[in-house]
Amino acid sequence: MLSGLLQPSKGQVRVLGYEPFARQRDFLRRITLVMGNRNQLIWDIPVLDSFERNRAIYRLSRVDFRQTLDELTQLLDLGELLDKPVRNLSLGERMKCEIAVALLHRPQILFLDEPTIGLDVTMQRRIRTFLAEYNKRYGATVLLTSHYMAELVALLGVFFLMSGLIGTLIQPSMQRFMEDVRQGTLDFTLTKPEDAQVLVSVGEVRVWKLLDVVQGLGLIVVALVEVGLQTSLAHAAGFALALVAGAAIVYSFWLILATTSFWFIKVENVLIIFQAVYNAGKYPVAIYPRWLKAAMTFLVPVAFAVTVPSEALVGRLSQEVLLGALGMATAMIVGSRLFWKWGVKHYSGASA
Repeated sequence: MLSGLLQPSKGQVRVLGYEPFARQRDFLRRITLVMGNRNQLIWDIPVLDSFERNRAIYRLSRVDFRQTLDELTQLLDLGELLDKPVRNLSLGERMKCEIAVALLHRPQILFLDEPTIGLDVTMQRRIRTFLAEYNKRYGATVLLTSHYMAELVALLGVFFLMSGLIGTLIQPSMQRFMEDVRQGTLDFTLTKPEDAQVLVSVGEVRVWKLLDVVQGLGLIVVALVEVGLQTSLAHAAGFALALVAGAAIVYSFWLILATTSFWFIKVENVLIIFQAVYNAGKYPVAIYPRWLKAAMTFLVPVAFAVTVPSEALVGRLSQEVLLGALGMATAMIVGSRLFWKWGVKHYSGASA
């Protein structure tokens, strides 16, 4: 619909100030469409001849055409492919040429439907890297639809890993802490010569929940194989930091909720709501409506616990988001610690 192939049944759609379905020439010169399972290149002639055909269609000057072709040839490594008939290209080579021919007129908006379909992992990464570079160089808008299974596997891996951490230590310890507050048995913990918060945080361990951790680690390994094992030290460090930040945020959130049991008798219902919202973390936070995405980022920190580490795992996490996650984790750790101390001051003990 945004590219003008379909007409909206109701309302209006405008792209770059144009109504797409009107298919005005000025609009069509500013967009491009790439479909992974459809050919724009002519099958029986050399790639360069198809490029020349598009030069004529878009009325590009020889100078602009040659300049853009040289840039795309360098970025996509097309040198040896230009004189080959399209039928003699491999799938990966053909897709690189399909993307190049679609970009010869330097469109402002790229509609890419499964541009990496059928390609091996290495070629997928090269094309995605090229698209990111094109976006930075020309400021173009890229709309890409794809079933990139490695990202889904990474998301599930982090989800199960974090679920295992919660189920093994955080949830049982916090539930026992709340029970101790109700029964007055927290007195024994507070009178120990160790930090009471630490003792409360490791109060109970459910070893069988480690199966979720093992399952999560297995899925993470599969995701790494899918995206390629050429993981740089910076990439691995980013994932580790994002994972630690997510765990710290989840722990702090649980501690704050559990600490409210100093004032409120029944907190379990709130914890049930948290678990229900956390289960939504099996899907990327970006698919949800804006209001729900904001709630899952700041009210119930599912985004920081699952989506951010999984994006770090597949190399899509920006430095700004990582720094934001670390900042959020630091604020949550400090805030939960202060809230815990304030709650302990209000604890009246078994004598009450």
